[in-house]
Amino acid sequence: MNDTTRTGLCFSLLLGLLLIPAASLHGLSIMEFRTGLFVREILRNGPSLIPRLDGSPYYDYPPLYFLAAALSSTFLRSVTPLSLALPSILSAMGTMVVLSLFAGKASPVMARTACLALISTPLFLDVGSQATVDAMLTFFICLALSAYYMYLSSGKARHLLLSLAGLAGGALTKGPVGVAIPLAVIFVYLALQRRGAAIVKTFLQMGVFLLLLGMVIYKGVAITEGQQAIRELIDAQILDRFKDEANVSAFHYVGVLFAGFGPWSVFAALQLGRRNRGGAGAAADLITYSKVWLTVTFLMLSLASTKHGRYLLPAAPPVAILCAAFWEELMRREGTRRARAIMAPLHYICASALLGVLLFSITAPLRLPFLSPLLIAGIPALCIIALWQIARGEKWSPDTAFCALAWSVVIGFLTYCQFVLPLQSAKEESRPFVEMVEREAGDTQIIFFDISKDKDGLRYLYWRRGNNMLTFTEDIEEIQRALDSQSSSILVVPRDETEVLTRLPGLNPYFLFEGRLGKERCALFRISH
Repeated sequence: MNDTTRTGLCFSLLLGLLLIPAASLHGLSIMEFRTGLFVREILRNGPSLIPRLDGSPYYDYPPLYFLAAALSSTFLRSVTPLSLALPSILSAMGTMVVLSLFAGKASPVMARTACLALISTPLFLDVGSQATVDAMLTFFICLALSAYYMYLSSGKARHLLLSLAGLAGGALTKGPVGVAIPLAVIFVYLALQRRGAAIVKTFLQMGVFLLLLGMVIYKGVAITEGQQAIRELIDAQILDRFKDEANVSAFHYVGVLFAGFGPWSVFAALQLGRRNRGGAGAAADLITYSKVWLTVTFLMLSLASTKHGRYLLPAAPPVAILCAAFWEELMRREGTRRARAIMAPLHYICASALLGVLLFSITAPLRLPFLSPLLIAGIPALCIIALWQIARGEKWSPDTAFCALAWSVVIGFLTYCQFVLPLQSAKEESRPFVEMVEREAGDTQIIFFDISKDKDGLRYLYWRRGNNMLTFTEDIEEIQRALDSQSSSILVVPRDETEVLTRLPGLNPYFLFEGRLGKERCALFRISH
């Protein structure tokens, strides 16, 4: 086992030790509830090429992540936040190994530094512990691009096969975007290198493979779901990405890049704007490839109308590479003056951050009714060790400051997982409310007024056990039609919108109780004619 493989495995194991407690402790977010519903459908009715949400086809995502989550839930014998997030955790660990092997093409030092940057990237740590498809997509894109880069230098068939496997995995995880990003990066890189023959050869190889993959998917969906499902897939996974109304600013990912990937994105940006030193060597070529990877990923995702911070996660590996390249230059003898100017304030920032976390973790037990042993015993010890490392190191040493900065980010994440997430979980627990609603409803229908099925409604669907007919609506007339179908129903409305009852003439509402559905405080009424 060489140094880069050993580095990747060690950092991968450390990452798993960070993410598993985080996934176990936090409550489910909106998308994670949806994942849980997909998994329950698979466990109840068997796997399918189209995920199903409460019995209906859901065309926005391919099935790979949900099949993996169903497998992990079967292995852990229950559908829990950990079982749903386990594919993300394993994907993040796999990304760490691939990144180490990729960066190791330049030097073992760059591999180690890039892994340290990636394992302490806030967005990578956060999304890596969530039950969403983004960490798995990042792994497959990283595999496709890293293996292809190795194929260019080695010409070995196994590297090409790994790259094709990454393309297939990306397509089965998040649809066309999982193929479009790697292909665009490869095309731009080869075009910049003026390697026309390589472009033709590569796109013939990948084109034939993707054509065969597309035919298999088309046949499978057409046979199991029908021709209409093909049209729905194209509309949901391609057309809707551009024709939907934009949910945020066109410059949304600029903020995500510097906040979600900080502080490493600052150094990556500095490296992005400078010429590579060392001519056309292995390190310089790898840095160029990483620059193309980051730039193309950023621009392509910015073109889509719908934007969420986690969508930018495939940019994490090139950010880590570029950051490592910047720091490697600082560690050279000719960079000591610049290193001295940059590292002196960073040491003070790191020391202040670690001291703040230390004081917070020591005083937190006085203010919280529940705490995990890691918060009480582990974090103060880690802070003290890191502060001691800072104190004993040279004040301007780039290597020391880099480790201290990474350490402070990781400890901050541990504190977040042990303090904020359990508190969030306690606030968003909806099971008691769901159980009370279903107990009161019996076999009658339940109508939700002005409660979004894609937000708080997902929490209800995740925790429900009955088979009552459900109606989610914001239309008074639709409530009236639903009520006309049965003599008695249960109506759930936000507490501050109970005046809707005055617009339903001829009905006898009887107030039952109030409860919290996620973040929404709701009132429950029994309605009869």
